[in-house]
Amino acid sequence: MSVSDAVMVYCQSDAVMVYCQNDAVMVYCKSDAVMVYCQSDAEMVYCQSDAVMVYCQSDAVMVYCQNDAVMVYCQSDAVMVYCQSDAVMVYCQSDAVMVYCQSDAVMVYCQSDAVMVYCQNDAVMVYCQSDKVMVYCQSDAVMVYCQSDAVMVYCQSDKVMVYCQSDAVMVYCQNDAVMVYCQSDAVMVYCQSDAVMVYCQNDAVMVYCQSDAVMVYCQNDAVMVDCQSDAVMVYCQSDAVMVYCQSDKVMVYCQSDAVMVYCQSDAVMVYCQSDAVMVYCQSDAVMVYCLGVVLII
Repeated sequence: MSVSDAVMVYCQSDAVMVYCQNDAVMVYCKSDAVMVYCQSDAEMVYCQSDAVMVYCQSDAVMVYCQNDAVMVYCQSDAVMVYCQSDAVMVYCQSDAVMVYCQSDAVMVYCQSDAVMVYCQNDAVMVYCQSDKVMVYCQSDAVMVYCQSDAVMVYCQSDKVMVYCQSDAVMVYCQNDAVMVYCQSDAVMVYCQSDAVMVYCQNDAVMVYCQSDAVMVYCQNDAVMVDCQSDAVMVYCQSDAVMVYCQSDKVMVYCQSDAVMVYCQSDAVMVYCQSDAVMVYCQSDAVMVYCLGVVLII
């Protein structure tokens, strides 16, 4: 497989992460939680334990997960999603969003960065092009208001509160208290069972916390992450970073650098296309630095 078509997949007990270069497809399936971003590429992936199939071409993505049937189609900012146990349909085009949740009908209209969403006892995923807002809360009430890129989110049992001024923010946290404050592009995040600190300059942030599982996406920004039971520190100067820590498993993605890190019993594999990556793993401790040189370990 060529570098331009590189696909990296990690599957274990319904946890799937997929990256297609020049397509940036990120998929996480675990009990009906799915996040997908696509931007032009063609790939098909099958993962035995998760039964994941991905096809991307001209922003078109179709995904199937064994315990979470998902179909996604993205084209010209149009997104349609169906999840077997959380029937969700989302359409976003020119800041217009429509969402249907199985037990709760939800209609969302976005114009001039204004979004209001309420869904009870269901997963909700919302993406608005000029808002860059994605929200997922399981078995929780969600209220979202976006105006001039300002976002406030409250999840009943997740205790998620988000305020961002002139910044896009994506946050998912299950069974963890998360507080995010963005002002003049500074972001600080604290998760109850996972201490996380993030600094983001003029960019989107994605945080996922679940029993020491953290995913952070930052475009063109410095990121520092600390996971309580899986200590991880990551700094990338001008790259997107995704980190997943759970029982010694670490995966890192830098936007203009395909990076995969797997730590278990001190085993490390790293590929970085155009950035230098230094990784040290010992008893759940990982440190990664990206600076702009190709490095393969």
